[in-house]
Amino acid sequence: MYDEDREGSYRVLISELPFGLGQCVTAFVIADDSRALDFMSHRCCQTYLLRVWRGNMFDDTPAWKVSC
Repeated sequence: MYDEDREGSYRVLISELPFGLGQCVTAFVIADDSRALDFMSHRCCQTYLLRVWRGNMFDDTPAWKVSC
């Protein structure tokens, strides 16, 4: 799926699942909680984490300190 629709893949990672187990149950959270390292090492997960990290860094860090 990632090769054909990257944005769709990111949405699947963070879409809340209808398990009623808590406020934020997503495939990403389940993989993190279960330490599914093969899943978390996939390009899709790594790219998503990098996008989140850079986004947070851009929000909290002056532009002159950020180098991409």
